[in-house]
Amino acid sequence: YRLAWPAGTTVFEIDQPSVIEFKTRVLAAAGAAPAADRTTVGIDLREDWPTALRDAGFDPTMPTAWIAEGLLIYLPPDAQDRLLDHITALS
Repeated sequence: YRLAWPAGTTVFEIDQPSVIEFKTRVLAAAGAAPAADRTTVGIDLREDWPTALRDAGFDPTMPTAWIAEGLLIYLPPDAQDRLLDHITALS
């Protein structure tokens, strides 16, 4: 929300649907506005999130930066590998 993104940047936020709903509601109640275009993708990472991401408008041919903040510690090694394989394929 507060990072100084370049003009025209779209941030795709992937998280559990309930987390996306909660975060959106709390930030709106606080009057917070994202500093970039924000597109949410409410999905469990055990599902086909790459397809959901593309369906939400993500273009793998565009320059991309990925942030997996506070996530990897909760994933077993094989799930971390799958996540990073998907990220590599989408980058």
